[in-house]
Amino acid sequence: MKFKTSRVGEIAEIIDSLHKTPKYSTIGRPMVRATDVKYGPLKLDGTHSVDDEVYEQFSRRYKPSRGDIVITRVGSYGNTAYVEDIGFVLGRIHLQSSPR
Repeated sequence: MKFKTSRVGEIAEIIDSLHKTPKYSTIGRPMVRATDVKYGPLKLDGTHSVDDEVYEQFSRRYKPSRGDIVITRVGSYGNTAYVEDIGFVLGRIHLQSSPR
């Protein structure tokens, strides 16, 4: 059996998060970190929170959409989860977005 291979960048857009750690808040919007990414759907309960100012700063380049895939790049490298719920911001992880 023969399979066609492709590079991820040929079939999807890869978005890299900011390379810094934000100031967390006790309330606010969810921030997904590598420790929050477990195989299957991305779960937002139990994540750290950030205030609106940090949310805007971290989501300036890209806001995750349903169907995107989150890939860790620190800690346990290469863990993935897919996005069902939106309204969160990415910590130090990658996002793979299907072409729009």
